[in-house]
This record gives sequence, structure tokens and C-alpha cells, in this order.
Amino acid sequence: MANIRNLVIDIYKDKKSGEIVDFEIKDNNLYNEKKYKNLEIFAHCWIYNNKIGYIFDICVLNEYLQKAQKEPLFNEICEFAVTQNGEEKETFQGSFIDALKYIKEMLR
Repeated sequence: MANIRNLVIDIYKDKKSGEIVDFEIKDNNLYNEKKYKNLEIFAHCWIYNNKIGYIFDICVLNEYLQKAQKEPLFNEICEFAVTQNGEEKETFQGSFIDALKYIKEMLR
């Protein structure tokens, strides 16, 4: 069985209003690599050697989820550490689709 990667989901909230401003999913081991391709589903969706290394956007629309569900890279199971403004809140194991659904629920 392959190693499970550890990624961070950071949800940025405006400190005054408490509203969510944006989110990112990041693999800190891949993020600083110089060569990546952008998968045009989210504002930024960087792919490094057939692995998702970074996703950034301000929302998760149903349209984005539908496109992601057709892309096999989003089925990879990872360990996600969820943070809000850098402060760790919880962790869970799941696919990138699970992570995006989690974020979508947080954005409600």
C-alpha cells in the first residue's frame, strides 16, 4: 500500500466579520517545487508529477465538484489537517473530493 500523504486545509476567516474569505489545500512537501501544471478547475490547482499539490479558491461550486469528480487525481486518499487562519482544528482521512465537500460545508 502506498504512503498516505499529509496535506493542510487552511480556511481563512476575516477576523472582524468571521466570514470565510478563501481556502487552500496544500502539500507542504510539493508546494515549493518549481515545475507544475495548472488543472483549470479552481483558481489554482497545481499538479506536481501527477499529484495534487495545491488548490486555492474562494468557494466550492457544484460545477467545480462535478469537474473534480471526473478527474482521477481527486480520488487519492490523504490525511488532511484542517486549520483556520493557521490554527489547527481537526484532522481527517479522505479523498480530495471529501476535502472539497468538507470545505463547501464550512462555507455555508
